[in-house]
Amino acid sequence: MNLYVVRHCEAVPVGAGVARDADRPLSGRGEEDARSLGRLLATVSPEISVILSSPLLRARRTAELISGAFDSPPTLRVSENLAPGFRPKSFLEEAARGGPDAAVLAVGHQPDMSHLIAYVIDVPAHGGIAFPAGAAAKLVLGTGNPPAEAHLEWLMPPLIARTLRP
Repeated sequence: MNLYVVRHCEAVPVGAGVARDADRPLSGRGEEDARSLGRLLATVSPEISVILSSPLLRARRTAELISGAFDSPPTLRVSENLAPGFRPKSFLEEAARGGPDAAVLAVGHQPDMSHLIAYVIDVPAHGGIAFPAGAAAKLVLGTGNPPAEAHLEWLMPPLIARTLRP
């Protein structure tokens, strides 16, 4: 399975009309970055067929904007297994339901997305995988849970998507 991991794009802070963390919308830059990332992913990974998103507003909006960039938009679903504080094993069980040839994109939060990458490639989570808002990574997973023969194929900071703008 190919698993694409995305940290939601830049969101506005709590305050200034936003009372709860869960209700934080994307900033203007975040909206622009999500569109750029979507165009880039649609170009380099058109096989993505499912996008799973955290239930929080900023992640859902990032997922929507990414999905909208595809000629054939991937199925978009909210996953409680991507809510802040999720367990990687539970999420991977959900993602694996698509089968070994699936191409799934997950949109979530920090530090969870770094922990997911670390879990999949079997490195200590405290090892410090830098994963800023709007970053994306591609993981290739074998079978099993945790997956056998998993590796990180690439990790892209948001500056790359902004610069390339396909």
